[in-house]
Amino acid sequence: MKIAIVSDLHLGYDTFRADAFKQAKQALDMANEIADAVLIPGDIFDRNYPKPDVIAEGINLFRDLSKKKWGAQVIEVKGTQAFTDVPMIAIPGNHETTVQNSENPLSLLALAGLLIDTSHAHTILQKGAEKVAIYGFGSIADSSVKQKLLELHPRPVQGAFNIFMFHQTMYELMPFNENFIRMNDLPDDFDLYICGHMHNFYEGTVHEKKLIIPGSTVLTQLNDIEKKKGFIIFDTESYSYEFIEINSRPFLVKTIEFDNADDIQILNKCIDEIDGLAKGYEKPIVKIRLKGSASIMNYSLLIQKLKLKYSENIYLSIDASQLADKSIDKNIEELRDNRIGEMPIKQLGNAIFMQKLKDLEFDFSLTDANALYELLSQEESKEKAIKKSREFLNI
Repeated sequence: MKIAIVSDLHLGYDTFRADAFKQAKQALDMANEIADAVLIPGDIFDRNYPKPDVIAEGINLFRDLSKKKWGAQVIEVKGTQAFTDVPMIAIPGNHETTVQNSENPLSLLALAGLLIDTSHAHTILQKGAEKVAIYGFGSIADSSVKQKLLELHPRPVQGAFNIFMFHQTMYELMPFNENFIRMNDLPDDFDLYICGHMHNFYEGTVHEKKLIIPGSTVLTQLNDIEKKKGFIIFDTESYSYEFIEINSRPFLVKTIEFDNADDIQILNKCIDEIDGLAKGYEKPIVKIRLKGSASIMNYSLLIQKLKLKYSENIYLSIDASQLADKSIDKNIEELRDNRIGEMPIKQLGNAIFMQKLKDLEFDFSLTDANALYELLSQEESKEKAIKKSREFLNI
């Protein structure tokens, strides 16, 4: 049996909403042409409470697919109720999860008979003499996942090719939270493990069997490796798979290095590089990474100018996390040295104080203004400074 694995469609994704729907449709239509069934390991929708027009996108997408001919058929569902026999099997992802025991946007599609929500349940497919059983484990809180797996104790179905489909963050891929599930925590004796949630393709091994993460069908995180979008066709007979790439918006990445550049130099260099990089593409995503050192007068204005210039024909993302602002370093160094520019801070303060006295038409013949400044500059308390200055001036 040929199984299409299409994950993380993120219908309704704000930044690239049209792309999300268009690319989901492309992937699922292609899957219908070459696969016997489709598995969706989570995040069909981008939000757990999508707007009605986004739900309508999901209905339109799966309604058309539910009317098409598929090679496999659903012969049994254990642990949940199914309202269709169309072999499109899904689980909810973390973007779709709602409060316990309440409907989520995926379950609404299942209630409408457009697909089967197999979360915490088995769905068994058949093509000819071959059976494929899918156990789904929908997204839950990372702190609860291990205990929930122990409670459910998923086991394979005898006489079938068994797939465990889940939607969680895996510790081996993102080792920064002890609550994330480990590969060894997954139930054993399944023939194939499929995971959603992570948006880049990955192949690994769990209990000596394949683990496949197909990645998302739409760009969301703008990671350098998140360029190719597509889905998986897995052949249960040959125990092999193929990644099928879909058309997606061009994603172009460029690192630009600077050596103590100013705003104008950075602006002009960025414009030159962006123009060259995006030439020939129709409204691509361009990510510019700034690196090195600079003396920036107004960083936010610089970014605003660039984004405004390309707002009509480029989705521009700028990462300046590796650009050191020398003007800040200089100011910090000057403060450490008790100076601003070439003038010591104390001397600058005295000059400002004298100018203020002149503005107030202060009579410098009546008292020693420098001594008054010294008195005031030594007091941290405003009240004490006022009291001492009054005593000093005899007022």
